[in-house]
Amino acid sequence: MVALELALEQFILILSKVLECVLYILFPLNMAKQKLERDYQVATAIWFMPRYNQYSGWPSSGEIDLMESRGNTNLTNTLGENIGTHLIQSTIHWGPTWNTDMYFLTHAEKRSSTGYDIDFHNYQMTWTPNNISFSIDDEHLATFTPPDGGFWEMGNLSSTGYDNPWKRNTKLAPFDQEFYIIFNLACGGASFFPQSANNPGGKPWTNGGGQEMYTDFWKGKNQWLPTWKLETDSAAFKIDYVKIILYSVFLLYVTDCLNALCTPSVTTAGGTHAPTGTLDINGGAPAVQCTNPVRNGCSRTGTETVYLNPIKSARMRTVFSFFFKYGKAEVKAKLPSGDWLWPGDYLSITCNFILLNPFLAIWFLPRYSQYSSWPISGEIDLMESRGNRNLINILGENIGTQLVQSTLHWGPNSNADMYFLTHAEKRNSSGYDTDWHKYQMTWTPDNISFSVDNEHLATFAPPSGGFWELGLLNFTGYDNPWKRNTKMAPFDQEFYIILNLACGGAAFFPDYANNPGGKPWKNRGGQEMYTHFWKGRNQWLPTWKLNETDDAAFKIDYVRIWAL
Repeated sequence: MVALELALEQFILILSKVLECVLYILFPLNMAKQKLERDYQVATAIWFMPRYNQYSGWPSSGEIDLMESRGNTNLTNTLGENIGTHLIQSTIHWGPTWNTDMYFLTHAEKRSSTGYDIDFHNYQMTWTPNNISFSIDDEHLATFTPPDGGFWEMGNLSSTGYDNPWKRNTKLAPFDQEFYIIFNLACGGASFFPQSANNPGGKPWTNGGGQEMYTDFWKGKNQWLPTWKLETDSAAFKIDYVKIILYSVFLLYVTDCLNALCTPSVTTAGGTHAPTGTLDINGGAPAVQCTNPVRNGCSRTGTETVYLNPIKSARMRTVFSFFFKYGKAEVKAKLPSGDWLWPGDYLSITCNFILLNPFLAIWFLPRYSQYSSWPISGEIDLMESRGNRNLINILGENIGTQLVQSTLHWGPNSNADMYFLTHAEKRNSSGYDTDWHKYQMTWTPDNISFSVDNEHLATFAPPSGGFWELGLLNFTGYDNPWKRNTKMAPFDQEFYIILNLACGGAAFFPDYANNPGGKPWKNRGGQEMYTHFWKGRNQWLPTWKLNETDDAAFKIDYVRIWAL
C-alpha cells in the first residue's frame, strides 16, 4: 500500500504540470480507465476540486464527480434496483451555500447488468467554456449546459435569498477556474449508503450515528469482511491510465485564420508586395507583440537590392501557458503542399532566415534553457517536413511531402550539434499532405521514442554516461554541461510546444536537390535571399494554389499531452 501511495503521488505530481496549465486555459477532455473494487460498504470515486476556491467554500466553488460507485455487489434500493457495483454516477456540485447544493439538477447515472467491477471501463468528461459532458466507454451519459444566466439561473437561486457568488464571472462559474484531480477508495460514510437500502446481512451502522458508527461497523465485521476477499485483489481500485487531453483547437494564422488552418501569405502593402519600405509586425498590446526581435525579426526596412521578407507565416508557442517534463505527446495534422513550405520544428535562432520557402514543424524547446544556449539545453523535433511535392535528392528519393523527420538536437556547442545520432525518417509514397496523420512521442526518464500513426519510428536511449557518452564528446575539448545531472540531460527539464509553418531557410532545402523549375535562392546567400526568392515567384507561387484550395495550409486537428 505504501508503494502504491508513493507511485500515485509521483504520478499526480507529474500530471499536475498538465492540469495547472491546461484546465485553466484550454478546458480538457479527461479520460480514466479503471476497474472498480468489489467490497461491502466500500466506495470509489474520481473527482475534481477547485485549486483556489475562488468563489468561497463548498459548494460555491464547485465540485466535479467524474465517477462514484459503491462496492456492494448486491445492494438494492426500495425499487429493487442494484445501486452497488452495477451503478455509476457522475455529478456536478454547486450552490451558494452547503445546504443549497443543487447537485440533483446535474446528476446522471448509468447501469451495467454485469457490474463495473468485472472489467476495465473508460470514464470520460469533456469540459468546455459552455458545458460539461460525461461519458462511459465512449457512450454519452449527460451534458450539463447552463443558460446565459449561468448555474444561478439554472437553479432558480434568486428565490433563495442568497447573493449570487458568480454574477461577475462567466456562465460556467464556478466551473471556470483551475481544478485538480482526486482518486480515492473510501469505506462507509454518513450518507452515501442509504439507510433504506437492502444488503445481504444488513448494514452494521446507522447514518448520522456519530462516532459510534466506527464501533458498530467494526462489530459487524463478520458480515462485511469476508466480502472483501483480501486473499485476492478484487477489493482493489485498479487504474490503468489517466489522460488529460488538450481540447481546444489552436488557431495558428497571421492574417486570415479559419478552422485551425495555418496558411502562408504574401507580404502586402496596399494590396501588393512592397519590396521596399518598413515592415513592423509588433501589435499595439502585449498579447500581440512580436516575440523574436533578433536579426530584424520584428521590424525591417527593405531596399531595392535587399527586399523585405516576401512571405508572412505563423508560429504558435506555449512558453507562457504550457510546459511539461516526461509524458506522451500526440499531434494529428495534415501537412501542407507547396514549394519551399516548411511545416514542423525549427530552431528559433534561425527563424529570421525563414519566410522564404514553406516548411512546417511540431517541436519542443526548453522552458528555461537551464544548461545554456542551443543546443546545450536541447531541442526535440517531433515532426519536420518540406512542402515540395517533387523535391528529389541525389539518390533519387523524394525529400518533400513524402518524408517526415523526427530529431533530437543536443551538444556542447552550436558547432557540435549531434543531431545526426538521434535522427529518424519515415516515408509515405502518397505524401503526408494528402491525409491526416498522427505524430507521436513518448518521453520517459530513460529514453525518447517517436512514432507515426502508432507505428514505431525510433527510440533514443542514452547509455549510463548520458548523451555525452553517446556522442563520444570527451574528444571535443568542451566541458560536459550535463555531468551533474541525469543521463537524459538536457532532456530532463520542462519543454514547451511550438507549432509553425515557415518558408525557405538557409539549410533545410539543399542546394543540390532537384525541384521542377529549380530553386530561386542559394543557402547562405545573405539577405539577398529574400530578393532572389521573390523574383522567382513565378516558379513557386503557383504551387501554393492560394486562390484555389487550402493545400498550402498546415492543418491541425488536435494536440494532446498526457502523463505516463
